[in-house]
Order: sequence, then structure tokens, then C-alpha cells
Amino acid sequence: MVGTNGVATRAKRKSHPTVPERPQKQLRALNGKESTGVNTPELDLISDDDYDLDGPQLVPGLAADTAEWQAAIEQVVRNVVSIRFCQTCSFDTDPALTSEATGFVVDAERGYILTNRHVVGSGPFWGYCVFDNHEEVDAYPVYRDPVHDFGILRFDPKAIKYMPVTALGLRPDLAKVGSEIRVVGNDAGEKLSILSGVISRLDRNAPEYGDGYCDFNTNYIQAAAAASGGSSGSPVVNIDGYAVALQAGGRSDGAATDYFLPLDRPLRALQCIQQGKPITRGTIQCQWLIKPFDECRRLGLTPDWEDVVRTGFPKETGMLVAEIVLPEGPSHKLIEEGDLLLKVNGELLTQFIRLDDILDSSVGQTVSFLIQRGGEDIEVAVDVGDLHSITPDRFVSVAGGSFHDLSYQQARLYGVACKGVFMCEASGSFRFEGTDNGWIIQTIDHKKTPDLESFIEVMKRIPDRERVVVTYKHLRDLHTLNTGILQVDRHWSSKMRLAVRNDISGLWDFTDLADALPPTPPVARSAKFIQLENSQHPAAADIVRSFVRVLCHMPVKLDGYPRNRKWELNILCSFYTNMRLVAAKTTITEITAVAIPAKAASPRYRAINIDAITVDTSLSGQCGSGVLIGEDGIVQALWLTYLGERSQSSSKDVEYYLGLATPTLLPVIKKIQNDEKPKLRMLSVEFNTIQMAQARVMGVSEEWIHKVAEDNLSRHQLFMVRKRTFERNSESGALLEGDIILSLNGKIITRVNELDVMYDHEVLDAVIVRDCKEMSIKLDTVSADDLETDRAISFCGAILHRPHHARIAIIPIQPCTHQLCDTCQWETNTGFRIVLEGDFRIKVVTFDNVPWVITMKKNDHYFPTTEWIKDPTEKSGWKRITYEMGNAVEGEGKEGIRSVIGDDVGDFGDAGGADEPMSFRSLF
Repeated sequence: MVGTNGVATRAKRKSHPTVPERPQKQLRALNGKESTGVNTPELDLISDDDYDLDGPQLVPGLAADTAEWQAAIEQVVRNVVSIRFCQTCSFDTDPALTSEATGFVVDAERGYILTNRHVVGSGPFWGYCVFDNHEEVDAYPVYRDPVHDFGILRFDPKAIKYMPVTALGLRPDLAKVGSEIRVVGNDAGEKLSILSGVISRLDRNAPEYGDGYCDFNTNYIQAAAAASGGSSGSPVVNIDGYAVALQAGGRSDGAATDYFLPLDRPLRALQCIQQGKPITRGTIQCQWLIKPFDECRRLGLTPDWEDVVRTGFPKETGMLVAEIVLPEGPSHKLIEEGDLLLKVNGELLTQFIRLDDILDSSVGQTVSFLIQRGGEDIEVAVDVGDLHSITPDRFVSVAGGSFHDLSYQQARLYGVACKGVFMCEASGSFRFEGTDNGWIIQTIDHKKTPDLESFIEVMKRIPDRERVVVTYKHLRDLHTLNTGILQVDRHWSSKMRLAVRNDISGLWDFTDLADALPPTPPVARSAKFIQLENSQHPAAADIVRSFVRVLCHMPVKLDGYPRNRKWELNILCSFYTNMRLVAAKTTITEITAVAIPAKAASPRYRAINIDAITVDTSLSGQCGSGVLIGEDGIVQALWLTYLGERSQSSSKDVEYYLGLATPTLLPVIKKIQNDEKPKLRMLSVEFNTIQMAQARVMGVSEEWIHKVAEDNLSRHQLFMVRKRTFERNSESGALLEGDIILSLNGKIITRVNELDVMYDHEVLDAVIVRDCKEMSIKLDTVSADDLETDRAISFCGAILHRPHHARIAIIPIQPCTHQLCDTCQWETNTGFRIVLEGDFRIKVVTFDNVPWVITMKKNDHYFPTTEWIKDPTEKSGWKRITYEMGNAVEGEGKEGIRSVIGDDVGDFGDAGGADEPMSFRSLF
């Protein structure tokens, strides 16, 4: 969701009455496709507490606010802040995103702000707060609860100069059924919204939002306020101006129902921070739910105990029932799913708040639980563990991927033991088939990796470019052990970097763990070639000896190409090019000029001015690469995959399988075989064909029409300029749209391959027809090297480079005047200067040259500026320079997180939105 100020806001967390969803999260389905904000799909997960939704719900009154409410709201709005933040990388259940939410001051002297945990996030956070008078100040995380949906930010109160900073009092005891409340926040990304409602329930189970972070082991407050995106973290206040709850989520079916987090645990955490005490959090790794007495009776609650509970708590309508018990946890084999909780340490207990009190004060101790299982009373002693110890506070990045210990959140979601190495960012060498995250690494290089420390020690000993065996499972399918071979990339991602959360500074500290070991020298191996069986053409079958399999990995996406990796079966002829053997006899049906559609919104390489070959076989629609050969074994054409436009209906890339005749390649092949670098030139135009009936109308004389008929007996056609790719200052020496080419250097042009004369000439003698007039001009060609991207900059999480050929082929511009944001599809003038830290403004234009200005914040700690320069002296062909706080460092810097722009996909996955506009990973 995008707010009115251009900020991508987080949609409100909503729960469908029977289909819980989590719109504000970027959910990654098993097929790897990621969805964000309002485009997030609904999850077909059935809530276990739908019976909670059947109770009566009070309708909020819409009467005009009284003087008391007006006075209370005037006081509250000065405490409410808009939080604009960036979760800088994927971590645990949270994806990398830039969004906006709400918070409110709870300690004006120390500068503490209360908001949601899904705002603060479990990983690296970077953000700032905007107060009611539009003063802004940087915010740093102080605390994020491992389970409950609240977090606390810190700011400098002295930085607010033009208004007094006051705190909002927390009164969880004032939340009562029937109380009228107001939700004050940035609803739908607006500056300030005040929504009214009435509390209808205090004992609702925490809503399930599907994949990702979910709160549990607490009751939620229910009311009808119709809040939406941007309202997360808003205070829920009463008529006296006290915060009685914290806005957290709601339903998505059009109902106005919202869910609020009680403030009992946030108040305790705040008091601990104010007193300098640690915030202890205890757990037995068991999830409880509130279930009504009728359900409890079906689970085995005896009449005697029901009488005791109802007598002790006359207002209660339910009890706590064990829902999920994690394997190998403290309560495993002691408590079972469906057990009814009666007493804890001898105290009759029916509420989450008291259970939290006991567990949080008993970390490292043993607690007695009296439960009832099928009508039988059972008393068990359970050791209370430290909840913080099973909540990851560090991750390691190596070979393009990021890893941390499996969290309690993920373990509870899938009902597995809280152990193992979880891959939170699947990219680089660790891009597995099918999905982006959710993988648990079992072994690497035949060595077990039960935890993060073991994983680090194994990766330290693997050299660069080493091919190793990896076994892994997905959290959704732990019954299947996947085995694969990966090549460890310690060149493009040379650093093995450990990031550790620092709750004092509010930042994450980066440490380099080990330098990359040099690659192991390759060893010559013996191998036998395969032989095609039942081949009627031995010469053709022998070509299989010339094939090799090439896997290409692109660590930085350039020129709008939507994939990070590509593999092909190639043919070895002292050079490499994309081919694949077609093991079937085919018949060429047509050789004709084709035009692959262009899409201005996602400009990337598109083949133009080609004669395409089609064949009469079903394999033509199945093989993405190959060769067409004669019975004598000579390659007649290459069978290639041509990247086309992005489908509007499926959001997938359209690919075309066509043949390319080899005569076009022969001059290039000869130069490469002679150790020469081909330096090709080209006309900066795109042609399409016209027939003679059209040519007559456009001014081609009968003499030329007769020459065309004599020159090309099979196709009577000429070529007309469809589009220019450069706007030139002078029209002399250039073709214009609508020009018809008659001849180049004295040769009539009726076939696409006859345009190849442009490859070796800086100037061509051309005869053309322009505006029904025949004329002779000299055409300047352009060096193909000048159209290649040879420099790129990673800046604030985006990739910038000059407009590539595909871009200027769609919308012509003067060359070298703009920088292109490869992910955002924006452009900006070159030569701008950026401050080391803080705010700056940048003027950008759309592809239609519509200008606008955005303001941004720069942060070298998480997003150092990196420059990529093509350098033939480098082994990889590219040099990398990192700029940190004004200093230039060759290679990777000391700070920062590897930024993955768009979806990291290859042949086995859809591009999934890599060409769609997305925000800088920065703050606007």
C-alpha cells in the first residue's frame, strides 16, 4: 500500500472470519513468489478459534464527541507519532520492506515509544518518528517482545524543539466491555485519523494471520473501529485520555472488527526498562488457547472442576487448553495437546496474564502444573526456559545467503522442535528450487549443521568456487530430505559476515568471521561421451560430443534482466554460445522477420531485426535451446530462447523459441577463433517489413519495386524504420521513423541478414525513401560496446546505471544524460552529490519525462554505496568499490547487508515481479 506521501505503507493485519490472512506481511508461497501489501493473497488457513467470533458484538455509537472527548483527544494527538521505517533485510518471519506505522510516547523524559512488534521487527530496523507538529527524530529499537505484538523504540527528546513532549499513561485495568474508545493513528497512511468504537470482548484468542509472525499465549481485546493500513501501533484511548490497549490487527471481510493487544505486558516491559532491569521472559514451549466451558467439557472437564473454576472466577466463560506442544521442549511428554490447565504452582488459573507473570518470574526454575486429561487429574513439574534464548538475535551472511537459528515463532507455526539452521534469505549459492525461504540446512559438505555455530565452522573450511553436497528440508515438508550440489561463491560474496543485535545502540553490529579460502585448482578428469542410440545419421549424432552445460549466476541485476541465474546446454567451438541438441528430425517451415513485443514499463533486452526460423515439430515448443543440424552433422541454425514481454494476466515472462541461422554468426566466430575481440557496429534503429503495395503508397518507384522482385524471388519486401533508439542533435547521418531502406553500400536490402553489412562499417552509403522522396545519405553506425552497461552503482538498496539499450530502444533519449534505477524504473540526472548521512533530495523523471522530487535518507551502516566497474584486468571482469562514510574500499566494505533487488530467480522459477516497480530500500 502506498501512502499519500509516496511511502509504501503496511496494510493492517487482518483476520478473516474463517480464513486468517496477514496482508501487511510479504508472504512467500511455496512456489517462491512473493507478494506485498495490498497484493498479498489471502491464506487458506482455518482459524482454530472461529467459535470466538460467534458471540455478540456491540455496535459503536456515532454521536458527536463530547467536550470531554475533545479535550482527551487534543492531549493524545501530541503523543502519537508516525513511524517511517525500513526492515533492512529478511530475518526470521519478517521480509525486507519499507513501510509506515504508528506509535505513541510512553516516557517523555527518557524518550520511549510504544508500537507493535511487527513494526519494530525481529531483525535490523532503521526508522524515524514524525510528531504532530512535523518535527522528526531518529528512532532505535530498545525491546521487541519474542512473542507478544509490542516493541519499544527510543528517541532523543531534546531533538524535539518546538513542542513539549508528553507521555501517554498506560492503564490496562480500564479496558472493560462496553467502554467507548478512540483509535488515534495514521489510518490508511493518513497523517492523523481518529476512529471510534466500543469494546465488545476482552477474552478473544490472539488472531492467526497465517505464515509469518503471529502473537499467541495472550488474550486480545475486540472492538469495532474499522482501522486499516498504517494504524498498527496506534493507542486505544478512553475518555480520560489513558491508553487502555494497543491496536494490532483486524478482520478482512469488510467487517469493522479490530483486535487490540492488552497493555499488561507492555507496561511491565516499560517499567523494567525504566528501572534498568532485564525483561525476563519464560516459556515451556507450549501454546495455550482460551476455550469455552462447553468445549472444555467435551475435552474431559469434570463437573467438579468446572464448579470450582466457575465459583473462583464467576465472570469467566472458558479455560486455558494446550493447543501446541513443541517436540523436545520443556513441556514435551509432560503436557499434551487438549490438556486443560487447572492450577500453576497450586494457584487456580484461567487467564494468560497471570500465566505470563508466573513464567516470566520463574526462568530457570521448575513450575508445577495441574492439568486434566480426559477427566484425569495429572500434576507435572516443568522446567521454565528462557524465551530470549530461542529467539534469534544474530545471523550470518555467506555465499549470498543469510542464516540464523530456527526461532520459536517458526517452530510453533509448524509444530517442530526449536532447533536447526534456518535460511532467512535464499539467494546466491543457496538459491534452492521452489521457494525463497523456509529451508532448514541439515548438512553441508557431508558435515552436520545442527546449529548456527556448527554451520559457521563448516563454511569457514570450504574454499571459493568449491562444489559441495548440501541436504536440506522445508518447514512445510519435513518428511522430505532434499539433496543438491551447490557451488560456494566466496568471490562475489567474499565476506562471511556475522550480524549481532545491539540493544544499547539499537543497531546491528557486523563482524567479518573469516577470509575466503582460495579456489582449489581444477583437476583433469577422464570421461566418456554419451552415444545416441538408434541414430540413422551418425554424423549428426556425433555433435553431442561438442556440448557442455553452462550455469551462469548474475550477482547484480543489470539492464532489466529479470533472472539471477540461467543454465543452458552449449556447444564447444572454441567459444561458448547458447545451444541445445534437438534429437529429432525436423522440417523448417518458415524463415521470416519477426518483431518481439516491447513493454515500456519493463525494458529489457529484446531481439530486433532478426529472421526467425520455425520448425514443424512439437519439440519446438519444449526446447529452450539447441541446434538445427543437417544429416551431415553441420550446424545450420541455433535454436534459442528469446525473452519477450511480461504477461499482464499471469505476471510471468513470455519466452519465444525460435531459430537463428548460423551465417550471421560466422564472422564473429572467426574473430574469436583468431583471438580477436569482435568490435561490432550497428544502426541505432529498429526495422519492420513492408510489402510492395505499401511501398508504392509510401513513394518507392516502380524501378525499385522491379529490382526488389528480381533480387528476392521468395519475398518481395523492404524495410522501414519503425523506431530510432537515439535522439540525435542533427538529422544528417541518421534515419528517421518512416524511412524506407532501398540499399546499403550498393546492395539492395530485402533480407534481414543483408543488414549485417553494418557490423564492420562506421559509415554506410544508403539510398532511402523519406516523405515520398528518394535520396542518398551517409549513415553513421554506433559501436555495440558503447551500448553496453560497464558501470553500475548500488545506492540505498537500488541499482543505478545509465539507460541501457533496451531502455533507449523504447523511449529514445540523448545518450549518457540520465541514470536509471533498474528496479524502480526511474531516471535522474547525472552528476548529483549525496551527503554522507541523513536527508537529501533527488529529482527523478518517469519514462515519459514527468519530473518529480523525492526526499530520502542515506544510511551507510546498512546500505553502503557500492560501485561496479567493468575491468578486463580483474579475474571476474568487474571491479567493486565500496564507499563507507566518505572512504573508498576496494571490494566489500566492513558494514552493510547484501541487498537482493527483486526476486532472485532462475530457469526453475518465475521472475515473480523483478521488473515491477519497487521502492528503494531506504526511507522517503
